Amino acid sequence: NHPTSFVGLAKELTDFDVIIQGKSSEGWINIRKHIDLRKAQETKSKLEAQLNLQKAYKHFGKFIDSENILELDIAHQIVDKISFRP
Repeated sequence: NHPTSFVGLAKELTDFDVIIQGKSSEGWINIRKHIDLRKAQETKSKLEAQLNLQKAYKHFGKFIDSENILELDIAHQIVDKISFRP
């Protein structure tokens, strides 16, 4: 019963299962954890801004690698949506 934190965006809070699978010397190990969102806490818009900034960085990096102007346009669209208010 340890607290679990997930970072991301969701339109709707719906319970879900996380399944982690790995292989040991004795065979496969499956760990299944049900995530109950009844006690979920809504995050601040600052977190959403940070996530969007990471998405923009990703597209900017693609622009640098490929020189595809579309990637730069996408990065600008994402940044334009970010509110940097505290």
